[in-house]
Amino acid sequence: MRKEGYELVLKENERLDDLECGGLLIVQRRDKYCFNLDSVMLANLVDEPKGKTVADLGSGSGVISILLSGKRGAAKVYAVELQEFMLELLRKNVALNALEDSIEIVSGRMQNAYETIGKHLCDIVVSNPPYSKLCSGLESKDPETAVCRHEIEVNLDEVVQACADLVKPKGSVYLIYKAPRLGELFNALHRRDMAVKKLYLISPAPDIPIDTVIVKAVKGAKEGVQMEHIFVYDEARRLTDRVAALYGKTTDTNR
Repeated sequence: MRKEGYELVLKENERLDDLECGGLLIVQRRDKYCFNLDSVMLANLVDEPKGKTVADLGSGSGVISILLSGKRGAAKVYAVELQEFMLELLRKNVALNALEDSIEIVSGRMQNAYETIGKHLCDIVVSNPPYSKLCSGLESKDPETAVCRHEIEVNLDEVVQACADLVKPKGSVYLIYKAPRLGELFNALHRRDMAVKKLYLISPAPDIPIDTVIVKAVKGAKEGVQMEHIFVYDEARRLTDRVAALYGKTTDTNR
């Protein structure tokens, strides 16, 4: 719900987007990295966050934190972000949506977030981290955007360690990552006694191979994984019923 009396002032390079859920809104920069479907899917696939304490590592402008708090009822969300331009948006978005009581902004590197939050105090940890190794893929000419996409400030092993530092025993970690690096992700989780319990295999459409995965891992759990293949769009390039439901849309609205 939008904060009563809050006067939103957009800068020339900012835009206001509707999260299509209970009036939740988000401000983003047109000239910088903007969230995409990955973040929305991740936030909506977290199991039972209501009433829980959550850490969102690499929060960016806050879309995951806002959805987990404003839509899904998390009691407390620690939104951890390093870059100043993202922190400015994050502060604005938390205030815009009147979520100051449930979202606490933690400024700094996720590798050190436990120093502020405390070790092993979170029921759930989520992260949509940079996907690409340095010197791989198309690197952005903008240094701030490059940090969002490439392992400049944090690498995969450090992301998983940051999650392990924060999550409680038997707590859950949710990570979204690119499919070709799934082996690395599994190895990093295994080394920290986190067993993969759910694996979502995501294809953009039926005729396009799996390119992204969402992993749920539980600290100290036994092995045994459930898998689901999710198609984002159908053959007509409309959102599938599965993804539309994550957004809270009806089939009629989607089509």
